[in-house]
Amino acid sequence: MSADSESGVEFEDTVEPSSEYKEDDEDKVQEKRGLYDTFMEFCWTGLYLVPVYLVGCLGFSSVWVLLGLALWFGWREVRALRSEALRSGYLLARSEERLVREHFKEEQLPPWILAHAWPFFSQYMDNFLRETIEPVVRSSNEMLKTFTFTKVNFGDQPPRITGVKTYDKNVNKNQILMDLHISYKSDCEVVVEIPKFLVKGGVKDFQLHGMLRVVLEPLIGQMPIIGALTLFFIQRPRLHIDWTGITNLFQLPGLNGISEDMVMDNIAHYLVLPKRFTVPLVNNLELASLRFPLPQGVVRIHLLGARDLKSKDNHLLIKGKSDPYAVLRLGNQVYKSKVINKTLHPQWKEVYEAIVHEVPGQMLSISVFDQDPDEDDFLGRVLVDLNVVKVQRDVDQWFFLEESGSGEVHLKLQWLSLVSDPDVLQEVLQPMKTAPDETSNDLSTAMLVVYVDGASNLPLSKKNDITVDPVARLSVYDKTLSSQVCYDTQNPAWEEAFTFFIKDPNSQELKIQIDDNQIQQLLGYTTVPLRDLLVVKNMFLQQSFALAQSGPHSTVNLKLALRILVLEESEVDASERDSKTRDLSDMPSRERDEIASRTMPSESHRESQNDAQRSASFRSSRAPSDRHDLAPAPNGNITSCRDREETLSTASGVSTLASTSDLHKRLCMGFPNVSLGQIEITVRYSAQRKSLVVVIHTWQAINCTHVRTSKHLRTDLRLTQQEKEEN
Repeated sequence: MSADSESGVEFEDTVEPSSEYKEDDEDKVQEKRGLYDTFMEFCWTGLYLVPVYLVGCLGFSSVWVLLGLALWFGWREVRALRSEALRSGYLLARSEERLVREHFKEEQLPPWILAHAWPFFSQYMDNFLRETIEPVVRSSNEMLKTFTFTKVNFGDQPPRITGVKTYDKNVNKNQILMDLHISYKSDCEVVVEIPKFLVKGGVKDFQLHGMLRVVLEPLIGQMPIIGALTLFFIQRPRLHIDWTGITNLFQLPGLNGISEDMVMDNIAHYLVLPKRFTVPLVNNLELASLRFPLPQGVVRIHLLGARDLKSKDNHLLIKGKSDPYAVLRLGNQVYKSKVINKTLHPQWKEVYEAIVHEVPGQMLSISVFDQDPDEDDFLGRVLVDLNVVKVQRDVDQWFFLEESGSGEVHLKLQWLSLVSDPDVLQEVLQPMKTAPDETSNDLSTAMLVVYVDGASNLPLSKKNDITVDPVARLSVYDKTLSSQVCYDTQNPAWEEAFTFFIKDPNSQELKIQIDDNQIQQLLGYTTVPLRDLLVVKNMFLQQSFALAQSGPHSTVNLKLALRILVLEESEVDASERDSKTRDLSDMPSRERDEIASRTMPSESHRESQNDAQRSASFRSSRAPSDRHDLAPAPNGNITSCRDREETLSTASGVSTLASTSDLHKRLCMGFPNVSLGQIEITVRYSAQRKSLVVVIHTWQAINCTHVRTSKHLRTDLRLTQQEKEEN
């Protein structure tokens, strides 16, 4: 063992003996090495004695002997120092390489890069809070007129990037994608004060953990090569805050979670999907397509039920039950189920629809809780990779609840593609009209994306003839969304995107109403029938709409895109789909959290091509398959089988058991001891329509008694004797 005093790191120089030699061979080798070393030592000793003998024979003084010895020892010392210096340099270089490999693995970024840039980021945030946030807070309320940031210090601890992942597959050539795992434990100190009321508070410590996606897009042929930088969190990051001053009240039990949720909601409003923070690096760049790309699809979530949940309502030695409910979260979209009282096997049977913006990447989270008067108990969580749902189109299985040790949740997940073909709409609407039920009433057939660019020439306030604080409110049926408030302007620029689920585009309409947020005065409104989008190219409309009950030249600038929700057939066969489903349920949560590869959403100018391909595949799914294998086919969508189902129902209505029996006899007489043929079908039960769906894919080797006999297929649904007696 040798130690380097300068580096303070010990290094081992021992070499393990090879296991290839046997014991006898090792003894012989050691014996030979011992004889060789003894002989060489004898030779060197004799060589040293030769000069001494010559000095004595020639009668030289002993001073020459001492001088020669001094020179020899000096040369030996210099050589030893030089060898030690070379060895120390080699060990130091090797130790640095080893330390870098240990502490900064391949997926990590050296921290000194962020440490060097962190002071400049702190300076930027100081200016941003004082020059941008402070005026907005002061103008939001009369009591906050003196709101001031008295101290802004983001500390010396920069965020740590604990993981970096880049993508080279399924990515547009015009972009670069990276996922950064951010871990920020700050020693920051931000103090705010309202001198008018002698109120002071702030934040002392701030912790944030999450995965940040970085998109470098578009790549251009001139400097700086990158057109824009886009940042956003795929999922809501985890947050912890230590308050100071009067804000210490937020540390009280019950208020701490509320305060952190409020801050997290504000962060999510700017940086969590579908929100994106885009920084343009070149001029004349269309930021709307980068900040608000069309979603990748919609996932329809059937929350059917759960079983074997943990019992939380225990009293002394009596084991009780729970009052479970589920919370579903996808990005900023949150849904809460109803509470089922006193059961460990709840049956919710609820349906939700959520927009998916990034896949692969986004995860669906289902958390189950036990409702209590004081604080709800956690019963487990499920994380579902939506990339698997996108590939399989339809997933129906039980998912084990993690972090609880017991319980499963029954989910049925359907991936709905976005199609810009208006001819598909009637095929989607038809099943809901023919067999309506409680579930189908809540289902959507289309999705509307509205981009509100801004308004111009709004009227002044009627109360005091001053500029207004306009806010836009968009509503479809019973859902209303509001934009941000633009202060003191007649030409607001909101630049925001909104999405609505549509049940029937033929009968619904979009209403945009602009109000003065200060005195709640109507500044104008307009309505857009959604059926107008069905006749325009790609169901996309960009137009300035005149406002009613407003100024003579008041307009609002909108971009409207309507997309039909279509459940297409699976892209994989049955065996591969089963393996992927097992991978979906068996994947550990930590691995699912680190899933970051994705296919970027299509840009607006490529949407027509993608929709045409989807529409073509959708229509082709209705044609008989040309496959020769008779393996069970994947579940088709309800619209692609409409024509087949109508034919089957007609044939079933005119068929009888007697005719079926006669047909079987004729075939057996004509072809004894011969197979009657093969047929490929899919049989499934539609819970939405409460009906049995039989899909005939193809048949082959059907033999007939007459050559010119036309081939057709007839199906019958036979009841058992027990079912006949019950009916």
